[in-house]
Amino acid sequence: MKWPIFAVEDRLENTAKGQRRVVRVYDDQARYTLTVKPDGTGLRLDGDNAVMQHNLGVCPVVRFVNTDDLDGDGVLGEVAPLIDAQDKLNMTTFNLLMAQQYAAFRQRWVTGMAPPVDEQGNPMEPFRSAGGRPVRRPRTRTPGSASSGRPI
Repeated sequence: MKWPIFAVEDRLENTAKGQRRVVRVYDDQARYTLTVKPDGTGLRLDGDNAVMQHNLGVCPVVRFVNTDDLDGDGVLGEVAPLIDAQDKLNMTTFNLLMAQQYAAFRQRWVTGMAPPVDEQGNPMEPFRSAGGRPVRRPRTRTPGSASSGRPI
C-alpha cells in the first residue's frame, strides 16, 4: 500500500473569542497543529498542543476511493449517483402535496351554530352536498332563534 508523505486537515472552529481556523499537518513522525485567523493571517503553532508525536513511521492517513476507473478520472463519491433518484422523489412528493393543497374539496365549518331541527325536535342535515358544493335550502326555525324564514 502506498502511504502519503503528508496530509493537511483544515477546519474552522468557533471559540469564546470568535472563529479561528485550525490547520493540522500530519507526517510520518508527528501531527503539527497551527492556528490561523479566519482571514488567513497570523499563522502560528497552537501552544502546548502544537506537536504530537505518533512515531508510526508513515503518515496516518489512508486514501479511500469509493469507485475508481483505470484512467483516474470519473471518480464518483457515495452520494453523487443517488442525486438524480432523490431529485425525482422530491419532485413527486412536491407534486402530490400541491395536488393535495389545490385540488381537494374545500372544507368549511362553523362554530356556535345550532343545527336545524324538524317538528319532532330531531336534528336535520343543514346542507345537501352536490358534487362537493353546498346547496342552499330554506332556513328552518330553531328553538330560540328569531329567523325570518327567508332562504339563506
